[in-house]
Amino acid sequence: MDERSQVFAATLLGAVAGGLVGFLYLTDRGRRVRGQIEPMVESMITELERARGTVEKARDAALEGRRAVDDLLAPKEPRSAEAVWETREYTEASS
Repeated sequence: MDERSQVFAATLLGAVAGGLVGFLYLTDRGRRVRGQIEPMVESMITELERARGTVEKARDAALEGRRAVDDLLAPKEPRSAEAVWETREYTEASS
């Protein structure tokens, strides 16, 4: 799409949006339509917020499950004798 086509499309879209806003806010019929639309939009927003909360809970559960699986599958490093000796030395020195 060349620059002229983009400018034309943006101008057309702006004109349609402006006409729609003008209709909804400046005419009696538009006010009635807006009165009918607003409750539907509010309920849709409420449902979207609930869906977002559900998705967040599912994501948190999936992350927790992955952490649990990673912990189970992670190789356990055996402690070296030197590490055990250093721990004993520290404990004896601190007593």
